[in-house]
Amino acid sequence: MYSEDYYRENAAKRFGKSIIYRLRWVFHFADKPTIRGIWNGASQNSSDMAAFKNKSGLIMACIEGELGNTGQIKTMLEVDGHLYASCQWEMAAISPAILNPQIVKAKTSGFIIGLSMLTADTKNTIYIDGSGTSRPLTVSERQFKITEHKLGS
Repeated sequence: MYSEDYYRENAAKRFGKSIIYRLRWVFHFADKPTIRGIWNGASQNSSDMAAFKNKSGLIMACIEGELGNTGQIKTMLEVDGHLYASCQWEMAAISPAILNPQIVKAKTSGFIIGLSMLTADTKNTIYIDGSGTSRPLTVSERQFKITEHKLGS
């Protein structure tokens, strides 16, 4: 049986990404301390999620990357606070059955390959290999039917 690290590496490779950085969101405020997310969104607690943070006074939303296990951290993306709309984790999934057809009871595992920040009209993504992309949002994506906007955060 393969380890979780094996599946994570292969999921990333299938999407053309090498695992170089761990990612997290960061919010800088005018009138209160900076808050940071958990590396690679590793928490299931709503209190650790960007969607549940009050954004009043937000001056800058960022994506930070930590290089391997070196502790070296760099800001990889900055979005002006008045433009920020939401964060989204980008996931890759690979079934163990694809890697080993002898596995009868295959489960699908999902692994983070990037983190995106959305504005009213753009999706900006930073990937675990340090690369980034930016693209216009589709008409459907511009509807913002997401938790952050339902909560009024």
